[in-house]
Amino acid sequence: MKGNQISRRTFLQVSAATTLGAFLAACTAPAAPAAGGGSQAAPSTDAITLRLWHWDNFMADPWLNEGKIFKESHPNITVVAEMTPYDEYSQKVAATVAGGTPPDVTGTVAEHFTTMAGNGQLTDIKPYIEKDNYDIDDFNPGNLSQNSWKSVLLSLPYTADGEWWFYQIDTFKEKGLKTPYEYWKEGDWTWDTAKELASKLTSGEGTDKIYGSANISYSNYFEILPYIASSGGEFFDTGYTKAVINAEPSSTAYQWAYDMRQFAPGPEDSQAGTPQSGRVMQWLDWSPYYQVYLDQMPFKYSVAPPPASPVSKTHVFCGDAPGFGILKGAQHPDDSWAFIAHLMSKEALERVFLATNAEPPRMSMATDVELWRKNKKLPEPEICYELTAARFKAFYNTPKVSNWLEMWQAHREELSLAWSGDQTLEEALNKAADRVNDLIPEATIDQDKLFWKSS
Repeated sequence: MKGNQISRRTFLQVSAATTLGAFLAACTAPAAPAAGGGSQAAPSTDAITLRLWHWDNFMADPWLNEGKIFKESHPNITVVAEMTPYDEYSQKVAATVAGGTPPDVTGTVAEHFTTMAGNGQLTDIKPYIEKDNYDIDDFNPGNLSQNSWKSVLLSLPYTADGEWWFYQIDTFKEKGLKTPYEYWKEGDWTWDTAKELASKLTSGEGTDKIYGSANISYSNYFEILPYIASSGGEFFDTGYTKAVINAEPSSTAYQWAYDMRQFAPGPEDSQAGTPQSGRVMQWLDWSPYYQVYLDQMPFKYSVAPPPASPVSKTHVFCGDAPGFGILKGAQHPDDSWAFIAHLMSKEALERVFLATNAEPPRMSMATDVELWRKNKKLPEPEICYELTAARFKAFYNTPKVSNWLEMWQAHREELSLAWSGDQTLEEALNKAADRVNDLIPEATIDQDKLFWKSS
């Protein structure tokens, strides 16, 4: 769970170098791009089935629709989607690779990517890009970096979503409070502002209690890491010799998150304290939920960036850019690439975006306000456009460490004891850092740039 919110994992399981020129030079040939970004790979002649693996159930139908469109130009190829629970994904992928039965098109994201890439399970897709003269100049270099391991591009991002700050509009109006969006436009949307608003919005007792904020989760790396970056901190020191979460400025992000607990639902409120209950006034969640939530929330809501450190005033978004890659040993790698190339075409990305609000990874699309206005399901497309454009200005990728999953589990266990009151925050951070440090010698590490900030 993401604090007391419905987490991305839970919901989706149960519901449907460093410069642009240098980086792209390492990933693709300088030849002219293919028209429309589509693949020119020769089609197979045998009748085959491509198995697409992922964890997001609500994305299955849009991708299967793309499979039908793809079949029009590749009539011998049928695409099927096989969804696997998020928390079991890396383990099951490894089992298929070991057993010689890997899926053809494999979803990749942060912790799963670091596991697969660190263990050498993914195929270099640069030869396919060079063969097709495939256009990747339109992809943000930071998102391509997240999908690379030691400068080898192993997957292409199919979206560049991030986490947004949600809030109930009418409650702010009723109390005469400026909204997070208004504070952002004035340049004063900071942790201090979020805390002050949470205090003013918290009221009542027991089953009638109104919570000024959801928990700022320590358990999800994609939630706390951007706040660490906004504070000017890091998870590891330079060179990855030790974790520095227990030292300033990184620890200031944890302190703010810890202090926000007083305005948030406790463990006993896991059901009644969800955003859908109407009793939580502000919460952080994935940007596609702006569209997914529309039929679930009994109130109007809007969005703003995650609040910034009051020192830096830099709004940092998570660098989540999930993609698709090809596992080593895949039975139909050429056809797998052809379908991935199709999924990343502008036409396919637009169709999937309109169906799911998964922001296109192509910058020319994601930062085009007219594309957002095409999504008639969105009540505030211009604000969504603004947030997506802001995301490309400052976002933080997950550290690329082969045993990141194990490290984060140790981190989660120690911080949970602080959030439950069984040890102090200082003790939890020190113990978490020590446990992470014990795992560093076992890790394969890609010391790539993590914080992508435009000038």
